Amino acid sequence: LTQGEDHVFSGYDVDQTTLGVLPIKAEGNECIVTTYAKTSIFSNYIENPIDFLGAQRASFTILDDINNPYPSRILVSRTDVYTPPGLLAYTLTGTKTEEFATKLCGIMHTSCPSTFEENCYTEETIDDCVADLLSLPLANEDGKLDDKSFGCRVVHAFFVSTNNDHCPHISFLPKYDVNCLVKCQTSKGITNEDLFHPFELGTFAQAAASLGFGSEQWNVRE
Repeated sequence: LTQGEDHVFSGYDVDQTTLGVLPIKAEGNECIVTTYAKTSIFSNYIENPIDFLGAQRASFTILDDINNPYPSRILVSRTDVYTPPGLLAYTLTGTKTEEFATKLCGIMHTSCPSTFEENCYTEETIDDCVADLLSLPLANEDGKLDDKSFGCRVVHAFFVSTNNDHCPHISFLPKYDVNCLVKCQTSKGITNEDLFHPFELGTFAQAAASLGFGSEQWNVRE
């Protein structure tokens, strides 16, 4: 997942080694599959690489003949991502700087001009944008990034690079997106326990323990 030098995440590389696959549901053409993997993050914004147990559950429909062993048309309807608590906030620790905030404001200015203007920012007052972003906490008290935080805007700035529908999510002020949702303002309080079955969570914990990650399920390399 290496990004170009000008990308907001140019300082991040991610490497994964799949450890297992859990078939959750298979009814006709409808399938749900969970994969879990040893994942490593290398970043210019953290001192040492991080290894952790990550997982993803995909719900999808096979549009080809169910008997085709190599289906080419698959419609993914939902994806749930598992990361150990506190990990995402830690990986973004080094991003809350004036330099990075200026980069985020530049992305808002060039890729999301209407969002930039609706926050009453101009080229002459872009420092106001930087100050607003730096006034935000990196994450909330639970280490989550989905409320009015600096980290939430860092994550959605990544998405903005390929999809401007995420522009409202990096706004300092609340803005509805194309789905009439407001993000990066108030946390929904969703936990891994809300998304994944106890059997899946138990499997993740066992895999993390086998890798020597301990109860936190992630390690910072020394």
